[in-house]
Amino acid sequence: MAWSPTATELGPHTELETFSHTITYEEIDPILLTTVSYSVRIIPVESLPSTVTISGATIVGYFKRVFNDTIQYKTFNKDIKTAVTDPDNGAWDKVNNAEVYETLSFKADTTRNIIKNYTAEAYDNNPLSPTYLQVVASKSYTINIRDLNWTTGQNLLKDLVNLTKSR
Repeated sequence: MAWSPTATELGPHTELETFSHTITYEEIDPILLTTVSYSVRIIPVESLPSTVTISGATIVGYFKRVFNDTIQYKTFNKDIKTAVTDPDNGAWDKVNNAEVYETLSFKADTTRNIIKNYTAEAYDNNPLSPTYLQVVASKSYTINIRDLNWTTGQNLLKDLVNLTKSR
């Protein structure tokens, strides 16, 4: 039994870094002593962001604004709004610049490390085989998004503060 890659962590990758990983599975037929390659499908454990796609045995894309940042601001109507990261959008994506009157606070996610989990399943794709379409092996994989660079968040915060200065 041979999974490729053998390491279960794919990455680490930084936020916005494009990646592409293909997972394969092969084993030696004990009777014929030949290598048998199986089809592999990747199944996400958590929901996929729109920036990541899976096609069969390949996962490609990038992760954008996955860290749990919190931004609080006051609108022109004096309402206080709080933008937080959710599975589909980062906090910065939720700030409506047109309504920002004053920046109140920014709390960055201090972990700077997010793990996404996937399961790879190898299945028999030979229609003549008695195990046709059955899963013959599975393995858990992770993609680690690790970004210790605070520059992007710092620049976004400066832009937000400068926006309020100009009003």
